Amino acid sequence: GCSFGGMLAAEIALQRGARACIQIGSALSPRQIPPHLRLAQRLSRVLPDAVLERFPKDSRLLLRYFNPVGEAERALIVEMGRFASTKLVRRGSRMILRWQGVTKLPCPHFIIHGERDRLIRPPRKEELPREAVCEIVAGAGHAFALTHAEEISAFIARAVKAVTQKDKEK
Repeated sequence: GCSFGGMLAAEIALQRGARACIQIGSALSPRQIPPHLRLAQRLSRVLPDAVLERFPKDSRLLLRYFNPVGEAERALIVEMGRFASTKLVRRGSRMILRWQGVTKLPCPHFIIHGERDRLIRPPRKEELPREAVCEIVAGAGHAFALTHAEEISAFIARAVKAVTQKDKEK
């Protein structure tokens, strides 16, 4: 899973089991969310929708946090912001900050993250589950699925190969 989807994937793997979990630009815990964004989420509880609706549509703010490289990526991120539902953003951020996080999964755990991600910081070595495989992509931001697709595809291929080999050894 990517971003919030990676948190869901980890939780599903924890609760339901999985052959493996791959997180792309995601978090292991809410501590990876920068403090100023946690504060913004708390403020969003009391701010009216009319005020909040302005923020996802502010392209300068979006571009700062998503750190796209090319014009096509910039345009896509700005478009996503225009269509972002305030209710969905509010609910999603609340779920992230209330989430307990994962410390260990019952399956192989693969993590790939952008070095310059400003929305969800890369995990620190001491935060990683011992068995997790983690790769940090140099120069990549939060939207690195758009900007570094080849690196992500290669990482996923290596993860699938590792899980397949482990299954064959059983």
